[in-house]
Amino acid sequence: MKKLLLGFTSLTLICGTHLKASTTFDGAYVGIGIGSHSVDAKNTAVDHDNFQFMLDSKSQSASGRFDVGYNYFFNDFLVGVTGGYLISNNKKTITIGTELDDPTSTPFSDKVTVKASNAINLGLKFGYKVNEKALVYISPGLEIKKVKAVYSNQNDQAPDVSINKNLKGLNVKIGTEIIIQNNMSVFLSASHTFYKKQGAKNPATEDIDRGLSINHRPATNTFMIGAKYYFGNMS
Repeated sequence: MKKLLLGFTSLTLICGTHLKASTTFDGAYVGIGIGSHSVDAKNTAVDHDNFQFMLDSKSQSASGRFDVGYNYFFNDFLVGVTGGYLISNNKKTITIGTELDDPTSTPFSDKVTVKASNAINLGLKFGYKVNEKALVYISPGLEIKKVKAVYSNQNDQAPDVSINKNLKGLNVKIGTEIIIQNNMSVFLSASHTFYKKQGAKNPATEDIDRGLSINHRPATNTFMIGAKYYFGNMS
């Protein structure tokens, strides 16, 4: 994250010094961006015989984001609010027998499937105006994301166990923004979201002494490039 911030700052300084200083970043804005979105998850699956499987899953997809916000400056220092809607579709299936057992043995049919879709984020925004054309910022906030994790044990026909909910996580975004013409800017940003571990367990039945259980802890990374339109006076 520090390397990204240094890179953004360097890009801002290089580009900003070659533009005439005649605009500001004040006021309300809307934005749109495209990029990549990855979901890294640590999963723990426990079958009805109490065998535990530690599984890491990673998936990546193209993504888009719509942003809204408001910037207010105290001299060259920015304090603002921001919100966004992220569009993504991440999915990863891990076959436990294939990845963890001897390939010559009879494979299990146990599977863990992780899905993560769109997200909403709300946050504060703090930044510094390098000059009238260039800005660097950091934005901590809350992200809410739809996540589903399913552990299925088909060999013994045990009922699947799943986590299917909207997760809340801490999102941290850093970025740089450069004015290209009146009321228009381009931006480059990177963000990371931390989520708490989630768990689910099925009860025992007459045929199965112990139900399946799963723990799931995802984290996400998003990289975006896009443009913003300001409604304030930028002339």
